[in-house]
Amino acid sequence: MNSASARPNFFEGQVAAASDFNDVVDSSRTALAQHSRYLHTGGIAEGLALSEEAQKTAAGDDFVAVTLAAGFAVDGTGRHLVLAEDERLSESDFDQLNVVSATEPDAYYPVFITGRDEASDNRAVLVPACDTGGNNRIAERVDITFGRVDDAADPGNEGVEAVDDGPRTGTSSAPWRVLVGFVQWDATLKRFTAISDNADGIGPDYAGVRADDVVAQSDRVVVRTAEKGENGTAAMEVTNADGGWLQFGQQNSAGNVVPVFTVNGNGDVHAEGKITGAIAGGVQVQGGVAFDGAMLPLPPGITAEQVDSGEVIINAHVTPHFAIPALPSLGAGDYWLMRVIECRLDGRRVHCRVRWEPAVGAGPVELPGACDYTLLAFSPPS
Repeated sequence: MNSASARPNFFEGQVAAASDFNDVVDSSRTALAQHSRYLHTGGIAEGLALSEEAQKTAAGDDFVAVTLAAGFAVDGTGRHLVLAEDERLSESDFDQLNVVSATEPDAYYPVFITGRDEASDNRAVLVPACDTGGNNRIAERVDITFGRVDDAADPGNEGVEAVDDGPRTGTSSAPWRVLVGFVQWDATLKRFTAISDNADGIGPDYAGVRADDVVAQSDRVVVRTAEKGENGTAAMEVTNADGGWLQFGQQNSAGNVVPVFTVNGNGDVHAEGKITGAIAGGVQVQGGVAFDGAMLPLPPGITAEQVDSGEVIINAHVTPHFAIPALPSLGAGDYWLMRVIECRLDGRRVHCRVRWEPAVGAGPVELPGACDYTLLAFSPPS
């Protein structure tokens, strides 16, 4: 049997009850919550950044007044959290929660916002004598709260149980906590001393999109790491122009991507910088000049552990490099001749010795030499 959700339906002559009108509101809120939690990921959508202002106590001790900026977020149940005005964080609320760690005096404590329904009475109409009473408004509150150090990584949020559930009320069960930042606390002053956007690699989540398909209407999709036109921030673009291509780079003040890496529709790759890293079945090449006793360097992305384990095989070739060192001056018409004694490799270790002999005079000089090398590293076929 197919399940079905019901929505209110009115007809002429119907005697409508309060529950009928509440169902209108509730069905819309449920649909919005389902959209927000299943087609998006929860988190901050706008604002909600912490800021600090330096202050001093009456005794002259430094502390900071911390303010949370107005903004909008969505929690994991699809509830919309709207902080309409900037709000200062309460030191007394923090102190009463007893979240401070006695062993971590410099710890940063997570700051959360939560949503909560609160019944309120804003009647502006006459109430008939038969009225049974009740509240004609539900205030959708946003509360600022704090957690222990470990709560940032594990806030204890629990998802909705059923697909057709509406947003959580924040009263009948534990409210969903949305992380907005961190504060540092002075247990002696009972004041905040610093703020941070990140602690131990953890930071606020920002609202996102859940989608398998992203379809453009203008033959062009751009993914930006900042607002359009914020110069010097990373961006990626896919377009159908000129046969199609993908490019990555930084956007300029006009919002256009200045590419440093491009792949066109034919598979041709162009990179402004170096391409590094070991690729299974591929080859990495390193070349240059090395001196006697030196260890040939591995290509970027290749490690000695990979070579030792046989994950990567290397082949190298060396040839003598002609370069005249600082040698004694010779008489007129005389010159130095270079004779190679050895130029070889022991593993990746260079052995290069050169004898310099005068063309006319006597007295050869034997010195460490240099070689040109080419080293190839590749992963053996599986």
